Amino acid sequence: MYKTYKHNPPHLFLPGQLYFITGATYKKTDFLAPDAIKKSFLEQLFFYTHKFGWELRFWSVLNNHYHAIAQAPRRETCSLSKLIHDLHSFSAKEINAKNRAKGVRVWWNYWDSCITYERSYFARINYIHWNCVKHGLAESPMEYEFSSYPLYMERSAGEMKEIETKSPWDKIEVMDDF
Repeated sequence: MYKTYKHNPPHLFLPGQLYFITGATYKKTDFLAPDAIKKSFLEQLFFYTHKFGWELRFWSVLNNHYHAIAQAPRRETCSLSKLIHDLHSFSAKEINAKNRAKGVRVWWNYWDSCITYERSYFARINYIHWNCVKHGLAESPMEYEFSSYPLYMERSAGEMKEIETKSPWDKIEVMDDF
């Protein structure tokens, strides 16, 4: 299913497909900067991907955006747009409550692309994991707790190091001017 929107990027939904997803806050505001909010948003990301039958594989939550790789469910009833809508709606209410604000716009938009090549998949894994270094939030992705990197290094350090070596992250084109 291919959806286009007047003032938003088009979204293609293919059951069972791997997606690279980026979500951004309104006007690049650092709504996610406090660690407690990052942690809460990450828990919500886990909750909503599970609720809609998506498999969240890799993630990184930064101060004003996030990146994820997730696999769509095989059934066509669980679109990414519904998942993101619910995730952004709930998290915006929670962020506003923590900031003692009401009705402040938190989210700007999200972008997604299907991952079709193995090299692209591995480069995007690296991109997600090294994004905290790119944005000056950590010296190493191992230090950054709001990313899947420490978990995957714990499980399969050799495989992750091989991915890092063979699939450079700094050559891919990703919407990330945050």
